[in-house]
Amino acid sequence: MKIYQRKKNNPYLLPENLYRQMLYLIRDYERLCALQTVEQENEKLSKIKEKISAIEAAEQEIPEEYRIYAVEHLKHKTPLPPIADIKTWSKYKSRFLFRLAKELGEI
Repeated sequence: MKIYQRKKNNPYLLPENLYRQMLYLIRDYERLCALQTVEQENEKLSKIKEKISAIEAAEQEIPEEYRIYAVEHLKHKTPLPPIADIKTWSKYKSRFLFRLAKELGEI
C-alpha cells in the first residue's frame, strides 16, 4: 500500500521531497537505534541521537490509541487496522511527519 499525503484541507502539507525524506527517516529508525549502540562518542553519533529524539518527540503528536499502528505503518508498511477511518489515519500521519520536519529544523 502506497503512502500518500493528503493535498486538500491539510494544514500539515509538506513539500513532496521533504515528505519523502521524513518518511524514509522514520523507516530508518531501527537502523539508527542499532548504530547508536555501536558507534562511539563522536559527531556522527550526536546527529544520530538528534534524529532519534526528533522521531520520538514527533510520535507524541499522535494520540496513544493510534500511535503504535500509525508508526508501524510508516516504518514497515503494515496494514492499518479498521479501528478508525482512513481520514483519521491520514490526519495523524501528516501531523507526525510535519512535527518531525519541524523538530529537525527542516521547516
